[in-house]
Amino acid sequence: MMTKQRDETWKALYLSLGEVLSQFGREDPYGNGDYWLVDDDYGDTAHKVCVSRIAFLSPELIVAVQRALTDLPNWRVLLQIDEQSDGAPASSTGVTVFFGGVEPHGALSVEAKDRLGPSVGWAR
Repeated sequence: MMTKQRDETWKALYLSLGEVLSQFGREDPYGNGDYWLVDDDYGDTAHKVCVSRIAFLSPELIVAVQRALTDLPNWRVLLQIDEQSDGAPASSTGVTVFFGGVEPHGALSVEAKDRLGPSVGWAR
């Protein structure tokens, strides 16, 4: 159930993530940049970022996103990799970032895992 407080938290985190992500790359909703911070609110405690280039992912980016979640332990940020591989979309792969860890989802590519390395605090 959406409440006024939840809506305000969603908006504040959206603005905070916008500032954080812009330090690491260029936003473009059409895939011509590095990422797109989705501006649709689906009513849950998450934000979605479509990553157009795997090179955008870095341990520093993960740490910065986790910092934005410091006071929001129940919130998460889905970094969905949309970059095409061999001409086909990567479909539902990426990582979910929580304040206390990172969880891969889908068939996260070896390249993406290598870029992030062991230091990002993978959830077990």
